[in-house]
Amino acid sequence: VSWAGLGYYGRARRLHEGAKYLVEHHGGDLPRDVDALQSIPGVGPYTAGAILSIAFGRRAAVVDGNVVRVFSRLKALPGSASSLSRQCWSLAHALVDPDEPGSFNQALMELGATVCTPLAPACDRCPVRSSCRAFALVSTGQGQAVTTFPEKSPKKSRRLRTLAVALVVDAEHRALLVRRPPSGLLAGQWEFPCVELADDDGGRSDDEVSERLRTFLRNVTARLPTLQFAKLVIPPVLHVFSHEEHVSHLYQAV
Repeated sequence: VSWAGLGYYGRARRLHEGAKYLVEHHGGDLPRDVDALQSIPGVGPYTAGAILSIAFGRRAAVVDGNVVRVFSRLKALPGSASSLSRQCWSLAHALVDPDEPGSFNQALMELGATVCTPLAPACDRCPVRSSCRAFALVSTGQGQAVTTFPEKSPKKSRRLRTLAVALVVDAEHRALLVRRPPSGLLAGQWEFPCVELADDDGGRSDDEVSERLRTFLRNVTARLPTLQFAKLVIPPVLHVFSHEEHVSHLYQAV
């Protein structure tokens, strides 16, 4: 689907868990305080603050990546976005408008999303430019660019995983699928059976890989006959995720 990989599977699952928790513990009504809200599965500080301020008009802070970027430039805070989280939450709590907290929070997030953007901030039309420490540093020649705030975190290299994927299709063209664990990457989704190969497994024979796949399948179901697998003579399939890359070699049951 077009939204695969965006985390919506997990969000839908947590939404369902949260709804059940609300019915069981709060009679279906959203609580009006931050601690009670954060006891709901899937609700953290950001969601709790958004609900309280936007839905109920309560004075509560909201901090997302956009807000961190705005504050880091407004105050010229040294450090990466991840290291500034606690500071930005303190700032947000201090600055949130007591009369219009929802409007304030939404305006702050929108400022970061549309004006104070990561790569091309529109400082010429920023409503808080006169108060922006990063802009002042650049204007007086003491700083290189507003975009140096927040500092860039060093990019982590993605973990490379090599997989042997079993294609088991019966005479009625039904394919064998297994369900992934309930947590972690692609939690609870269905996939073709697979085993992870070590980096040096690329030269393993079909017999060795077949035995590993058979061992995996025996732990899944006892209904299958003993299968032999042949590696398909096609390029491996590459799937790229945010923190991992999967290189899948396909093995057909014969």
